[in-house]
Amino acid sequence: MKASRTLFFMLGLFSLIPLGAQSQSLSGALTTVFSQSRWNQSYLGAAQLRELPGMGASLLSDIVYSAKDEALGSFYINLRAIGQLNSPPDEPGNQDAPISLSVSQCYFQVPLGAMALISAGKKNKSIGYAERFNVSNKLTPKGLEAVGKADPAIGMAELDLFLGAHVALEMIGYFSEAEAWEKASLAAGVKLQAEPLNLDIYTYLEKLEYPYLGYNAALQWERVKIYAEGTLASRAQQAALREDPAGIAQDDFSYPEGLSLQQVCGVKIEAGGQGLAFEYLYRSDGPDAAERDRLLDYLGRIGAAASGVDSLGIFYRNQGFDAHYLAFVHDSALVEDLLKSRTSLLLVGGREPSDWDKSLGCQFDYQMRISPTPNLTFDLFLGFSWGAEKSETNLLYPSNLSGGIACTYAFSGK
Repeated sequence: MKASRTLFFMLGLFSLIPLGAQSQSLSGALTTVFSQSRWNQSYLGAAQLRELPGMGASLLSDIVYSAKDEALGSFYINLRAIGQLNSPPDEPGNQDAPISLSVSQCYFQVPLGAMALISAGKKNKSIGYAERFNVSNKLTPKGLEAVGKADPAIGMAELDLFLGAHVALEMIGYFSEAEAWEKASLAAGVKLQAEPLNLDIYTYLEKLEYPYLGYNAALQWERVKIYAEGTLASRAQQAALREDPAGIAQDDFSYPEGLSLQQVCGVKIEAGGQGLAFEYLYRSDGPDAAERDRLLDYLGRIGAAASGVDSLGIFYRNQGFDAHYLAFVHDSALVEDLLKSRTSLLLVGGREPSDWDKSLGCQFDYQMRISPTPNLTFDLFLGFSWGAEKSETNLLYPSNLSGGIACTYAFSGK
């Protein structure tokens, strides 16, 4: 059994909330998944699961405990155990079913009077309003679903100051690597919530070296929500933050200097159990035709391009590969409390339209959820991805056809 590096540190926070807390609850879920390749990570949020070249079987168990004390505040912990029921692809001779134990969230939260709130631990903090391209969130990012894994912060401390009914300040310190605790990142933001307008402006200093400026905005008008979010940084900084899968310095490959702009615009309409979202992402640091060829050549020379999805997926982590992303998402409650579906279509293109014959790609995903009882759900996943020879959808996925079935049983109690 493999434990998370931060497991015992997080468990130590149990002592902060006494067993005699006024309010306590325990809940959990057990999920069995039979799936192919990216479905494990894309829809179940289990970054620990390995991407398998064929069908894979997995077993997930989530246990959530929360407690609240009027004097000491609240405490929350989410433990996750994952069992992979077939051999990992990088260890073909290993017939044992690997099991990992991790902490998804573990934090405490304490009010400091009526105008301040402090929290610390591992917390999945949500920033931004985007449905799919959550580019402004550097803490627990959803990441580009077209790329794969999110890379959430493993620990953070946050101080919220409420300056009035509609304005708040947030100051955050967070860690993204257990091996580099000294490379803490910082963020500070101003939040304005004056319905129907919500506006957040953030500054980041990632690893005490890379500065960002980000914003989120949303305007809600009855059943229509219009939203936007974006970040501004150095283009060379974006390349420096990427992880070289071979551990080789990128002296012989670098992006041109300049500013990196990631801008998302979207609109979501909800009515009668139906939801329709249109979302567009532009990345100014997406490679042009010449840069794309140089990058693929570089990955090939260091021996990382042979496996396609592994090399580019690791190299880009949560960064995108192309410049233009257009997503359509349709949610439908076919039968209330019984049958729901989600259909998603993603179009991806390079920076220059003249290069789209080599970079244009498409991804289609469909999910159906059946809930015969409040505690039991069945999920069916099906997806296709296709594209030109050098498109992101062709390079980042091991299979053009993916699918899976998941069964989840949830429980709760006090």
